[in-house]
Amino acid sequence: MLVKGELENSDAKGMPNPVDLFNTILDQKGKVVFCELAIVNKGIDPKDLRDKRIVIEKVPPFLMAADGAKDDICLLTGR
Repeated sequence: MLVKGELENSDAKGMPNPVDLFNTILDQKGKVVFCELAIVNKGIDPKDLRDKRIVIEKVPPFLMAADGAKDDICLLTGR
């Protein structure tokens, strides 16, 4: 979803426009992190990411440093 063109293909009916939502998060100084391991694993060129403000870093330390990380991890994994 962080690669150019992917959000535009989303057909989540009844949900906010994903492109607008993504842009609003970044415009409001939110942080979007793309896991450096996923970039390598999926063969994604960082130049293909949809926005220059996307940060590429190790995700586990980022999540563990976040306030309420346990709850965040549960939301991401569905557990």
